[in-house]
Amino acid sequence: ELKANANYEVSLMARQDCDFGMNLNLAYFLEPDLSTIVDTMTSAELVSSWKEYKGWINAPADGTYYIGVNVDTWGVSVRQNNSVIDNFTVRQIECAPPVQIKLSKVTAQSAQFDFHSIADVWEVKISKVNFDPQYAEADVVNDTIRGNHYEVSGLTTNTEYFYSFRSLCTEPSEWS
Repeated sequence: ELKANANYEVSLMARQDCDFGMNLNLAYFLEPDLSTIVDTMTSAELVSSWKEYKGWINAPADGTYYIGVNVDTWGVSVRQNNSVIDNFTVRQIECAPPVQIKLSKVTAQSAQFDFHSIADVWEVKISKVNFDPQYAEADVVNDTIRGNHYEVSGLTTNTEYFYSFRSLCTEPSEWS
């Protein structure tokens, strides 16, 4: 049972034992029913060596939360899944990155990001090139914000953008 207004990290180790692409999806639900998905915490390609996959829950209320793990074979028909999962943990942490990041109010030159977090201050980076926010500055936005939404303007039509958020607590969270 999770407690309201607390951050939780969900992590597991996984790998694949096959030569075709597979994707691991980690999500959480409020009911044991796939139609009640609250957030996909992570969606990433499985690799052939053990790798840690993480997601976060900012629990809005006390209660039971259901966690689902799905391995997608990208439409390839296979007889065996050939994926392995180990060391599944859920632990309470002080600071988690924002979750449920969604775009709203999108125009040709602007967009608003909405997200859920129990922190008060966040850092946002937006770039035209895929980047590691831990080590690189973004070429569009490097900003510290308050409030659970962020509007960016001056965007270029038909351009792909990459973004990342983190919570600023006593120690900063990981990047989303």
